[in-house]
Amino acid sequence: MKRYTIGLITLLLIVGCSKPIDSDTLIEDVVSGEVLKYHPETKELYSGKVFQNRMGGEKEFVGSYKDGKKDGKWTEWFENGQKSAEETFKDGELNGKWTEWFENGKKEKEGTYKDGKKDGKWTEWFENGKKEKEGTYKDGKYFLSNHWDKNGDIKVKDGNGLFISWHENGKKKEEVTYKDGERDGLYTYWHWNKGRLYGKSSEGSYKDGKKDGKWTEFYYVKGKKEREETFKDGELNGKWTEWFDNGQKKREGTYKDGKEDGLYRSWKFDGQLKSEWNYKDGKVISSKGY
Repeated sequence: MKRYTIGLITLLLIVGCSKPIDSDTLIEDVVSGEVLKYHPETKELYSGKVFQNRMGGEKEFVGSYKDGKKDGKWTEWFENGQKSAEETFKDGELNGKWTEWFENGKKEKEGTYKDGKKDGKWTEWFENGKKEKEGTYKDGKYFLSNHWDKNGDIKVKDGNGLFISWHENGKKKEEVTYKDGERDGLYTYWHWNKGRLYGKSSEGSYKDGKKDGKWTEFYYVKGKKEREETFKDGELNGKWTEWFDNGQKKREGTYKDGKEDGLYRSWKFDGQLKSEWNYKDGKVISSKGY
């Protein structure tokens, strides 16, 4: 009888520990830059299942932790009860298959993570269920293989062609040419704030997948320049200028190999000089205010 009682208590403890708990009750702490979760009662690093429900009681997500870090499969739902995402963690990092759905139940994105980074083949679909693009991540770099429009017509094939994406209102969002799976040539982006405001917000060039040459950002409402900068092999290199929306110069300086270098100036909204700095290898060596 005594053995039976001890066994029953042990079983109840195991069942109790394996019961999912509300994620909001976990205690959070940051240790050496890493976020860890602790059990609200034992104050030990939490290992077990968690859940979170919405105000009305509907499921929002379920998942699990191991030694205070996300581990295993996590699932999320939309308010309508449709699954929105499914992802896999290992030791706190995304690792394994990752899937995202539209609210209508159709698949939106799918791919894999390795050690917290996208890795291997990734596929995306339009909300109508037709495939939008296929590409591959390797060592943190993305290579586009194929891209289709909403009608199913292929625009980028085997890494070559013109890529165009669209905002929800049907207006153009991005346009860029791909060569051998990488962006190469003129890139343009149009901003839309889901209201009536729409306009070009940035434009520049890519070479072998990296920003190269002059890039310009605009105040898309007025169409005036906001910023102009120069890149070389993906790094800022050369003159850098920023303007107020009234057209008055705001800041200006130069970069060398991605770091500030030389004289850097800033102005007030009315055009008066505000301050000056001198940089060398990204470090300030002198400064002056006015």
